[in-house]
Amino acid sequence: MTLYNTIIKPVLLYGAETWSITKKGEHQLQVFGNKVYRKIFGGYFEQSTQTWKRRHNVDIHGLAKQPNIVATMNANRLRWMGHLMRVDRNRAAWSIYTSTPMDAKSMVGTGLTGP
Repeated sequence: MTLYNTIIKPVLLYGAETWSITKKGEHQLQVFGNKVYRKIFGGYFEQSTQTWKRRHNVDIHGLAKQPNIVATMNANRLRWMGHLMRVDRNRAAWSIYTSTPMDAKSMVGTGLTGP
């Protein structure tokens, strides 16, 4: 779990405070987090059938004893918003947060930067 907390999670959530994420994006993050946990904890051997079994998501989260990746992302967003709300209104961070891009034209379905 140390490897996950020190390397994987920070890389995965880098800049997540500013992301505009959809439910599909949240689901993809959760799926990736589950895959990593599954690799860390591995499968288990079932004695009755003498076969190896894959761990279910409920079992994985019970072993990890950590909030899921989406909950961590939301907590980080709230913490960042708290910092932003306390910042002096004359600082550059506040003016960037409240400004809108000049001459930004959005093509339908592509966002501000185009395809």
